[in-house]
Amino acid sequence: MSAYYEAEKRGDWAAAYEFRSATFRRTVSKDRFLTRMQKDNDGWRLLRYQVKSSGERNGRVYLAMVFTEIPPSQYLKGRVPLDAKVGELEIEDESIWIREDNNWHVVSPGVRDRLALNAAVVQD
Repeated sequence: MSAYYEAEKRGDWAAAYEFRSATFRRTVSKDRFLTRMQKDNDGWRLLRYQVKSSGERNGRVYLAMVFTEIPPSQYLKGRVPLDAKVGELEIEDESIWIREDNNWHVVSPGVRDRLALNAAVVQD
């Protein structure tokens, strides 16, 4: 799990793609994933991630997570006063993992309101 989010922090979407489930990789091409994730993440910076709780159900592990990110300045435009300093933003989300071929793969690593292809776009 840490290796996936470290790849996200580096903006290494090619490495992140390899952690996705086999069903996801059969459904979403690597080129589409790279292009879309780079676009959706433009200007954002993932600083930290923390697992708050976890549980297992039907062969999946569900992680309640908190992500600390720095959003691009245009994200808060119209939401905060123009002279306000923009700092870190904490976002709570869920991450879902499944074991395939003795390795953990991510079904949904957390959408965080912008990463559309991080949703569970396919059912495993």
